[in-house]
Amino acid sequence: MAFFGARAKGRAGRSPRWGGKLASVLRILPSPLLGIPLLCILMPVNGTCPALGQDTEARGNSPGLILHLPPSAAARAWSLVGPDTKPRSLPNEWIEHLTPDPWSRPETFALWAKTVRATNTEGSRGQQARALLTLLSAAHHRPKSAWNHVASLSENPEWVAALVPRLIPGVPLTTQIKNGGTPAPLIRGTRLSPIAPPRDPLVPAWAQAPRKAKVENLAFEDSAIDLEIDISGGGIELLLSLRSGPSTAVACSTPFMPGFRVNTEYLDFERQEPVGSVHLLMLTPEDEEARSLYSRLRKAELMMPTAPPADSLLSQSMRELGMVLVIDSEPSPRLLAAAQAFQELLRVPVDLAQANEIPHNGRTRIDLTDPTKSENLLRALCDSIEERVLLH
Repeated sequence: MAFFGARAKGRAGRSPRWGGKLASVLRILPSPLLGIPLLCILMPVNGTCPALGQDTEARGNSPGLILHLPPSAAARAWSLVGPDTKPRSLPNEWIEHLTPDPWSRPETFALWAKTVRATNTEGSRGQQARALLTLLSAAHHRPKSAWNHVASLSENPEWVAALVPRLIPGVPLTTQIKNGGTPAPLIRGTRLSPIAPPRDPLVPAWAQAPRKAKVENLAFEDSAIDLEIDISGGGIELLLSLRSGPSTAVACSTPFMPGFRVNTEYLDFERQEPVGSVHLLMLTPEDEEARSLYSRLRKAELMMPTAPPADSLLSQSMRELGMVLVIDSEPSPRLLAAAQAFQELLRVPVDLAQANEIPHNGRTRIDLTDPTKSENLLRALCDSIEERVLLH
């Protein structure tokens, strides 16, 4: 119980923004020596914090919902949404396709490839493609790509107002979004599906990137709640509290973290089995503390060839021989659709084959035979391919 007591104490007396963040970063560094260049970045010689380290969190200008995002290009895009910004309406066909679990269906890979190619189109069609990619990335648990697409729409605050509330706090796609990016009051028991907040650009790419996002005044019928996502110290925590009004209920789970898996999970400091479940939390005026859903994370080891930088050419062997996705059974329609989408976007051969069928000719292999890792590998491939195509 000492562990739980220490965490509860930490929430009650939060450290200053940069002190807490720097401590969290250094806790996950593999060696104290690796912290030296990071300290040089975060602490200039004059002893003051860099400009980005000051309170530059993006706070929405809506009179209803208030959303704080960590410093990032996506946060700057959200800060341009004003109280009178009228959000775009999502086409009905998007909502129909994106619910439920769209990436379990083969046609989603075809839609994804078509939409990635459409981003090169000038004008509103290209912007619409970016908006759809935002939602496709979020549904695929790829927050980095989702926030990158939001950032690319910074000159179109109407799209940003429509998209961001569906990422954090993660309201359902069918929710009406009013001016300023404020969701219409949600029904008691509505499930929220937030994604991980955007990363701080000062944190190295290999690090977990401690960060927070906070939502204030999210309406649930006659009530309003606050929500906070805190990624730090090897875990991710979702905090929910009643802000005003009578008791209400919220369904939620902790956001998915690419490259990590949930090792243990706690609801109000009581261990939960199985991990990753959706919980229905009652929020009441009598609650003395925020309700806490906490997932302790462990790094997921993915055996994937190192890709060349997205802005450089593919290797000669990749261009000539292509890539093979290694499977352990007959190819499913979904994996066939994935291979076809990868081939169209990379413009190299992409095949599916069992391990004993692959000739030793130097082709790049992606091993999808381990069911505990295959989905993370597919997500990583989609992220990498999407980034490459958008830069060329």
